[in-house]
Amino acid sequence: MKTKDIIITWIISLFSTLIIGVSIFYKLGHLPVLQTEARAAMNALDIINSGNLIDLQFKGKADLWNTKPPLLPILQAFWIKLLGWNEWAIRMPSVMANLGIVVTFLYFSRKYLYNIKIGLLSAVILFTTKLYVDTHISRTGDADALLCFFTFSAALLYFLFIRSNLKKNKYFFVCIMFICLGGLTKGIAGLLILPGLLIYTLYKGKFLPIIKNKAIYIPIVMAFALFAVYYFSREMTTPGYLKAVFENEIGGRFFGIKHEKQPIWFYFGRIFSLDFFPWVLLLIPSFFFINKRLQLQKDLVRFLFINIGGFLLIISLSQTKSYWNLAPTLPMFALLFAYTFFELVLNYFQFSNQTEREKKGIVSIVLLCFLIPSCLFMFNRLNDEQPRNQADQYSFFVQTFMDKHKNYYISNAGYPRISFYVEKAQNNGTTFVPIAPSQAKIGKRILICTDKDWAQIEGKFLYNIIQKQNDCALLEILKRI
Repeated sequence: MKTKDIIITWIISLFSTLIIGVSIFYKLGHLPVLQTEARAAMNALDIINSGNLIDLQFKGKADLWNTKPPLLPILQAFWIKLLGWNEWAIRMPSVMANLGIVVTFLYFSRKYLYNIKIGLLSAVILFTTKLYVDTHISRTGDADALLCFFTFSAALLYFLFIRSNLKKNKYFFVCIMFICLGGLTKGIAGLLILPGLLIYTLYKGKFLPIIKNKAIYIPIVMAFALFAVYYFSREMTTPGYLKAVFENEIGGRFFGIKHEKQPIWFYFGRIFSLDFFPWVLLLIPSFFFINKRLQLQKDLVRFLFINIGGFLLIISLSQTKSYWNLAPTLPMFALLFAYTFFELVLNYFQFSNQTEREKKGIVSIVLLCFLIPSCLFMFNRLNDEQPRNQADQYSFFVQTFMDKHKNYYISNAGYPRISFYVEKAQNNGTTFVPIAPSQAKIGKRILICTDKDWAQIEGKFLYNIIQKQNDCALLEILKRI
């Protein structure tokens, strides 16, 4: 390789690393803790206090709201012990998962596609995708970043197992390990890649050969045993746990509606929206490489399409639809789009009559046309730190005025998001006392945010507003009316 090419490669690598690093680390601890990540953090605190790694608890009581297995809270407990009780600590498992995805992209593309730049572009695509760089996925202490890492790694390992003509059982063993880790992270959601893997197995005509392979039964039996022991031990120590799991992860997901009802094409709409722009423009060209001459690339494109399609079908049939359920497909989309881009470039270089310099110039311009808007969307999302609802405003207020206002009553402290800051305040020598607004104390201060809380104050108390932010107000209660 020429010196000039080496310099250009280094510049591209450093620029890509900067984009990925900003996406992962920029203002990571600035956004206040939101509801689901706060719940996991409180579970982690109970793990630290009790030493119980199996039975998740919330404020010392069995937690039947968060019925997921304990891997995320265990990892958060480790980082809390290392970094203290803060936003960075509870989000570090997501950071490590994001870095793991980057390494997976680079390793797979270098070793099997013989082009590490595909992996680098895959990472850039993923971490400039507004849909991925969002609360509840890559930027918060939720389970979805971990789930993406485990399911994506498992899928690629299974692809390599099939590619080896079932001869390299080590790929299958490690694949099962990652599937188990996905299940221990988010329960049933960690197993939703299995239908896509099964469809691909049938498509390749490998189903009968696989079930005749005696070696695969050892990890499968061990995986079943692991989940059986965990779930039934939880049921024994926390009666009603299995019922709660069914209601939360199966019944509630597929047969009930936990959030606003969405149409069946909800996820497809998110993919073809600004959430995935402009990279989604590469989806249609990717269809042209399904029948590529080289078997590895042809198999990979078909594998990605089958697994993305299988996963989308399952989550689209569920009654409860939330954008973060798309998360496990996003690394697959990123790899598909990166591969498509490089194939388009390769074909352009092969058939164009322009000079080498002109070709490189045009490719650079096209790439910038993708990178500039995607980076702008990413930065806009990273700087969009507005509360999504009134309940989230508690976290924003308490975090903003932690040092200015201390020792007051706070409404709805039962919300896990508030509990996180109650614990953080105690570590900083501040006391927040949970209380119903209707029980506000004369001469004391109370923080309220929601319409429901204001209804318990207005017309019942005289008060002074000490500090206001959005719908939140820190009130000094003067007297009852």
